[in-house]
Amino acid sequence: MQLAEIPELIRQHTQAECSWDEKNAQITVEANDLVAICDLLWRHPETYFDSLSCLTAIDLGPEQDQIEVIYTLYSIPKHMTIHLRVLSKRDQAEIPSLSSIWKTADWHEREAFDLVGVQFVNHPNLKRILLPADWEGHPLRKDYVEQERYHAFRLNINMKIAGFTFIRNAVQNDYPIVEAITSILPICDEFVVAVGKSDDATLALIQSIPSDKIRIIETVWDDQQREGGRTFALETDKAFQAISPDTDWAFYIQGDECVHEKDLPAIRQAMETYASDSAVEGLLFHYKHFYGSYNYEAVSRRWYRREIRVVKYTKGIHSYKDAQGFRLNGRKIQVKLIPATIYHYGWVKPPQGMSKKVRNFQQFYHDDAWLDTHVPEDFTFDLGNAERLTHFEGTHPAVAQKRIDSMQWPFHFDPVALRQRMSLRRKLLQQIEDWTGWRIGEYCNYKII
Repeated sequence: MQLAEIPELIRQHTQAECSWDEKNAQITVEANDLVAICDLLWRHPETYFDSLSCLTAIDLGPEQDQIEVIYTLYSIPKHMTIHLRVLSKRDQAEIPSLSSIWKTADWHEREAFDLVGVQFVNHPNLKRILLPADWEGHPLRKDYVEQERYHAFRLNINMKIAGFTFIRNAVQNDYPIVEAITSILPICDEFVVAVGKSDDATLALIQSIPSDKIRIIETVWDDQQREGGRTFALETDKAFQAISPDTDWAFYIQGDECVHEKDLPAIRQAMETYASDSAVEGLLFHYKHFYGSYNYEAVSRRWYRREIRVVKYTKGIHSYKDAQGFRLNGRKIQVKLIPATIYHYGWVKPPQGMSKKVRNFQQFYHDDAWLDTHVPEDFTFDLGNAERLTHFEGTHPAVAQKRIDSMQWPFHFDPVALRQRMSLRRKLLQQIEDWTGWRIGEYCNYKII
C-alpha cells in the first residue's frame, strides 16, 4: 500500500474524516477519531505501523489558540513512515491516550503533558516526567512565565554582579588601583569605588577609567579610627552599602590586588553554581603574595593563603577588622573555595617606596608616638622579613603587565639568610605544611563548607 492510499483506508474502516498532506506525508485527524485510526493502522496487514517513533506537541500560541500534536508512526516490516496530526484548543488540550496501542506512548505523552500541558485522557499514569511534580506551568507554552524561585532555589541565573573597592592617595602611594578595578570589570555589571578625599589626583585617576559601569562615591576618612586598621573596614562598608539593591554577588578587590583574566570564567561559573545555594554565603580565593619584586612570591606561614573576595549581596554583610575579610552579622561566613587566585602586589616596591608605604600604612593602626618610635621619618624597610621567597614561574594578569614592564628594579636576597631568621618552631611548622598541605594553627576568617 502506498502512503497516499492510507487516508481512503481510514475513511472506509472508521468513517472518520481526515485530510492528506502529501508533501509532509501527514494526515490531519480529529482527536475523537485518533484511537480508532491508530488501532486500524497498527492492526491492518497492509499498514502494520507497529512503532510510535515520536510524539511532538507544539503550542501555536495565544493568537491561534491551538496546540498541535504530531505522531510519527513507523512500520518496521514495511519500512513506511507516516505522520498523524491532531489540533486542540489551548485551554482544552485533551487528546485520547494511545498507550493502550503502543507502550512507548506512555513516556511520550508524559513529556508532552509536562512541557506543553496536553492532557492525555485514559493515560495510566499521567504525571510529570522531567520536572518536579509541584512545578508551576508548562515551559514550552508560548505564554509561559519562568518562576523566580523553586522552593529555596533561585532559578534565574541572569545574575547581577557588582564590584566594589575603596581608595585614597593612590597616586602618592603608587597603588595599582586602575589595574585592580579593570582586572574584574569584565564580569561586573557595575563597580562602586569609594574615593576618599585625597592629597593627590586619585579622584581624577578613577574618573579616567573608560567605563560607564563605574560609579564613584566621595568619602572622608576618619583618621582617628586607628585601632586595628578600622578605617579600612569602614570605607569598605561605605562602598558595599552603595551597591545597587538588586545585586546578587558583590566582588571585592583591594587597591593592590588583581585577578588574572584566565580565572574570570571559573569565578563566573562558581557564582552561577552557588547562586541558589543558601548555604553558600561567599567565595574563597587563593592568594599569591609578591614581595620585593614581581618575580618572587612570599610563601610561608607569615602570609595568609586564602581570603573571601566575593560575597552574596545580603543584609548583614560587613567588612571585618582591617578589611581583610567579611562577616555576616558578626559571625564567620560560609564559603566555597574556588579555583581562582588573587595576585597581591602590595609588597612590590623599590626599597624607598616600601619604607614610605609602611609608614603610611601603620598610621591607620597606631598613634603618632608609636610611629615616631618604630617607623620614624628616616625609617628603612627591611626586605628580609619575608621568611621564604620562591621564584614566580607563571604569568601576571594582562592588565598589570604594562606596570610590571616599566617598574622593574634590582632585587637581591639571600635565601639561606632568610631561613636562618626563622625560629626552630616556625621551621618545623613550615616543613609540616610543605609535606602535608596542613597549616597547623592557621587563622581562618571563614568557614569552608
